[in-house]
Amino acid sequence: PVDAQITEAGLIENLTLIQAKGKTYGVSELLRNDHFAQSFQGGCFLTYYLCPTDYHRIHSPVEGEIIWSCHVPGTMWPVNPWSVRRIDQLYALNERIVAVMRTPRGLVAQVMVAATNVGNMTFSFDSSISTRLRTSERRMREHSYKPPVKIQRGEEFGIFHMGSTVIVLYEKGMIDVEVDLLCGRHVKMGQDLRA
Repeated sequence: PVDAQITEAGLIENLTLIQAKGKTYGVSELLRNDHFAQSFQGGCFLTYYLCPTDYHRIHSPVEGEIIWSCHVPGTMWPVNPWSVRRIDQLYALNERIVAVMRTPRGLVAQVMVAATNVGNMTFSFDSSISTRLRTSERRMREHSYKPPVKIQRGEEFGIFHMGSTVIVLYEKGMIDVEVDLLCGRHVKMGQDLRA
């Protein structure tokens, strides 16, 4: 979905994701929705880190329908390797936008995580979502899309107005690649992970 380095990838066991060696965080805490979180048990996740020189548009990794999104206000910790190794629950603490997409093969969640100097995120699928609210207006905002918003694989999903982190969760059986072997790879938007 993005130009980035895959910093973590693996199976989702006990609804837990790996942040860095020895550090984990929960799917429920990341998504802020227990119902959707349960869908990803046994699935897999990929964490993409965008450095400032990367292309900053995020695209849909799948064809499907966006059925739900949530803007979760939070902190703006840096997401550089030093911070990821030292700050517990970093991705579940930082401000983020979560979107859940329904596909014929299952659900996919795509999470854009804000960071220091990267609190401005915009979304191609819903211009009403704002990450630049005044402090008094900052509260969790959920959107259920009825009808769902159709999205094509590779279609623009959103923009970081600098860089940060994208986390993608897939339901069990959706990915036919050994995701744990992808850690450390630099990828380009649209690149086949099996290549």
